[in-house]
Amino acid sequence: MIKHTPGPWSRAPGATNGLDISCAHVGTVQSENWHVALVFADGDIGRETAEANASLIASSPRLLAICKHALAIEESVTQGVELKLRDGYVVELRAAIAEAEGAS
Repeated sequence: MIKHTPGPWSRAPGATNGLDISCAHVGTVQSENWHVALVFADGDIGRETAEANASLIASSPRLLAICKHALAIEESVTQGVELKLRDGYVVELRAAIAEAEGAS
């Protein structure tokens, strides 16, 4: 399992035409940020789409944490008994978490 840069992440206008996704580095001065990603409006990707992409990327650590929490609740409620209605939901949660953590 790979480890990502801990959240929370934030987005802000970056250099040139990009949007900077960054996080506060734990253990340093609060104003010091680490760059996680740069998102550009380029070619067929307009500024509005780039901003939406940057928002989605910046929310990733929180979304992953919520998925893990939902899966833990679901597994504790069903206690190993798979309910047909929930099968797809649980499978998708597991797949999303595995993908986010770099599992194949």
